[in-house]
Amino acid sequence: ESIPMANGKLLSEEFNIVRVSSTRELVFNEKATWNNPRLYGGVKYGLTKEEIQNIKRGYKAIDENIPRGYIFSRNKENIPQFAYLPHSLVEVQSIDSLLNLYGHNAQLFTNSEASEESFKMLSGQNSSIIHIATHGMFDDKKDQYADPMRCSYLLLAGANNSFLDPVKNNKIVGQDGILTASEISALDLRGTDLVILSACNTAQG
Repeated sequence: ESIPMANGKLLSEEFNIVRVSSTRELVFNEKATWNNPRLYGGVKYGLTKEEIQNIKRGYKAIDENIPRGYIFSRNKENIPQFAYLPHSLVEVQSIDSLLNLYGHNAQLFTNSEASEESFKMLSGQNSSIIHIATHGMFDDKKDQYADPMRCSYLLLAGANNSFLDPVKNNKIVGQDGILTASEISALDLRGTDLVILSACNTAQG
């Protein structure tokens, strides 16, 4: 609470800070009002051409101020392909049921709907809770001068396609299913109170 902010004020002077022993206290607080909880899980990492086109048609109005990711260039001898996480679907469905039990209606993004496009559309939407169950990566093998915000990323729908040979496979152009910390930092998430990253390789510093 005594952490100074850029404007010279203390953190406790700007915000009403309440200590809780567990995040479950936030969910089970009957007085809490959660606006538009969004849950991501059961992500389909490899997409067909039709699914890629459907995503593009569904999300044409992404804010141009939000940076796009970049297509990773990998050694073709060592192309990563990430496995589907079936328990991540069970996870978000269970959370959805629990929120519904307490009167909070969540929106689930699963399969091909758990896309980078749909996540970027959360910008400015005042979603109180965002839960993401997916593969998380920190690519520490990059050039030492690379932006660390671009080395830390979450994998969303179609991420596997972005690693494939563009001539022979369904290469994604534009939004590539690889959501970097840099891209997230450009989103307006001021209405978000709680974010859960149910993913490996997070909290890397």
